[in-house]
Amino acid sequence: MDPGWMFIKQDQSGAPGYNGQRDWLDFGQHAHTYNDTDSFRGYISHSGGDHGLYQGAAWYRKHFKVPATFSGNKFIVEFERIRETATFYINGTSVGTFTDGVSAVGIDITANVKADGTTDNVLAVAVDNSGGGEYWNANATNPSFGGLVANR
Repeated sequence: MDPGWMFIKQDQSGAPGYNGQRDWLDFGQHAHTYNDTDSFRGYISHSGGDHGLYQGAAWYRKHFKVPATFSGNKFIVEFERIRETATFYINGTSVGTFTDGVSAVGIDITANVKADGTTDNVLAVAVDNSGGGEYWNANATNPSFGGLVANR
């Protein structure tokens, strides 16, 4: 499931993650933060931490097919870390929300995956790093990098 992820740094309306390929970026198979270009450009003294980071919604999506030989199996997608709040969709149906921001997460997508070898499944993940009182929200000690980041 690592290769072939697409990304867009803005909120999407309509069916989650289905709005064509226009403006979506292919970021490959690497862990990704959508603050890789705007972090650590502006500092405020006295423990203010990193300022000027994009905070808000962004979307990831992955198209995939499941061979018919896997029909009847359980399907769980695991992420090492998502910063900060994530809502998961499989084929347009919401299958869960995660708000930890630092821990690994697994989402059961079994009920909505088509395992026939021909159907294009779409896993979409809406990520929001704006905080809103969630855990670990302090720019001085833990900047609000957003995305599907790795604990490396």
